[in-house]
Amino acid sequence: MSPRGKQSLPEALALVLAARIQDPEVLGAVSQIAADEKWIFVPLREAIDVDEYPWDALIVDARKSPEDAMELCASIKDDPHRRDRYVIVAAAAEDVERRVKSLDRGADDVVSIPIRERELVSRLRIAARAIELRRTLLLTNTRLERLASSDALTQLHNHATIHSLLAGTFSIVKEARGRVSIALVDIDHFKRINDTLGHLAGDRVIETLSTVLANAVGTRDSVARFGGEEFAVLMPDSTVDDAVSTAHTIRAAIEAHFRDQPELPDVTVSIGVANYPQTAFTSAEEMFDAADMALYRAKDAGRNTIRVERRTSPREKHLVIATRKRRRERQLGIPPKVEKIVDYDGDDTISSRAGLPSFLRETDDESDRIEN
Repeated sequence: MSPRGKQSLPEALALVLAARIQDPEVLGAVSQIAADEKWIFVPLREAIDVDEYPWDALIVDARKSPEDAMELCASIKDDPHRRDRYVIVAAAAEDVERRVKSLDRGADDVVSIPIRERELVSRLRIAARAIELRRTLLLTNTRLERLASSDALTQLHNHATIHSLLAGTFSIVKEARGRVSIALVDIDHFKRINDTLGHLAGDRVIETLSTVLANAVGTRDSVARFGGEEFAVLMPDSTVDDAVSTAHTIRAAIEAHFRDQPELPDVTVSIGVANYPQTAFTSAEEMFDAADMALYRAKDAGRNTIRVERRTSPREKHLVIATRKRRRERQLGIPPKVEKIVDYDGDDTISSRAGLPSFLRETDDESDRIEN
């Protein structure tokens, strides 16, 4: 029998019926019924065939090796990749205990031997309807999962997904003493684009930029839109220098693309980068906040530039809290306030921009300056 993918039958009819039956008479009856119903029929002789062949429904003869049949049913239903398949156990009509046990162990249906043709035809048709329903549900669930994990405008990962990916990656990397980087990318003067050209133009800029951004990163990197004009790039197994190189590629690619598109406004981005173990973060959230702080420094340095968190220890907790508060205020459109704060060296300073610590406005460490 040809592999399933090469069949020319309509999808609604291209169902694969497999059978693990040793009785030639029973096997012949099932084969004939499958042919009449336009099912692809595959006789399987070994248990390994059941694992490897892409069948939709399986008939198992439970008379000669009942325990093997029961175990096969249970293993299929316990496997998350196969539990949606349809299993029919063939048992002697008088063996009520075996029939009940088959259903308890995961069989979807039980048929009697000797085979009653009309009964089996009806049961196979029920199986076909059940399989099509399961396919529809699986497709629907896949679409819902995609919607829940992706941004509607750009189809990139969304805020929740990138945080989940970062948390999972950070946990693995910290345990294995590996490395990971994250870059936060923010469109410069995006509000000006919305105000002057309208929100439709702003959406087009975001859609175009998301494509350029996704094409500029490595195949192992994950890209997300986690705010209005804010994006994140998660880079597993990357050094801080790797991440900076990727950030330069992103910044240059975006600037060049929009400069060469006369129907679109000129667009630049600012980028903040953080790396573990370059900085000994204790959590994924702390790492994300550090990249956000670096992004603030890039903005304050004149935009269209990159700043990197290069210190060996995380920032003080009160500064992290101040940065999160300012991020929320920015998202809500609350104007910046001038307030007294304490910078990371412990000196009292007065911030003239957004009530942020002085290190978010400038840095004396030349190693932290990544110029265009």
